[in-house]
Amino acid sequence: ELADAARRLGRPIALEVRYRPEDTTYVQQIERIQQVKPDAIVMWGRPAPTGRALAALRAAGVDAPVYGPDRLVDADFLAAAGAAAEGITLTSPLDPTRDDPAWVGFRDRFTARFRYAPDHHAATAFDGASYLVAAVRRSGVNAVRLRTELYAPTTWPGVAGAVRFDVTHNDVRPLTLVRVRGGAFVHGEK
Repeated sequence: ELADAARRLGRPIALEVRYRPEDTTYVQQIERIQQVKPDAIVMWGRPAPTGRALAALRAAGVDAPVYGPDRLVDADFLAAAGAAAEGITLTSPLDPTRDDPAWVGFRDRFTARFRYAPDHHAATAFDGASYLVAAVRRSGVNAVRLRTELYAPTTWPGVAGAVRFDVTHNDVRPLTLVRVRGGAFVHGEK
């Protein structure tokens, strides 16, 4: 979808480079990237392998801005990338610095129960489960009525923030930008 969107916007992706999660060296991939001299790099993958790949890119002198998805907002990414993560820009459906009652209540209950703060995965999973439970309560276990209930709302007041659905029921709420500063994730920077 990213490649299709870039092409539609008249900015086709110049190069797509793949690596396997078990890779520890990225010589060929980095050489290809260096030849293209990209204006920016989007990294997509599991946190630790992507962190290792980013560290290798930076060690090879590739200094293009790097962007990534919410799955990289993870301690394993920071641990694997080390100082190379500094300045990377990520997106997240959750801004944990919010102070609205729904988020604060969920965060406090979750932390008390599990002894660590919830991340965006925990918050959006809770929102999805709550959405489904509410639909079942309204419809019963009738499949047709349940489907109707699931597709009826255009918004849902989740703990991760208000979810907005498009006509195909994709979550299209605005994302929060997350940057790595001083070895930590900083949410909400412009």
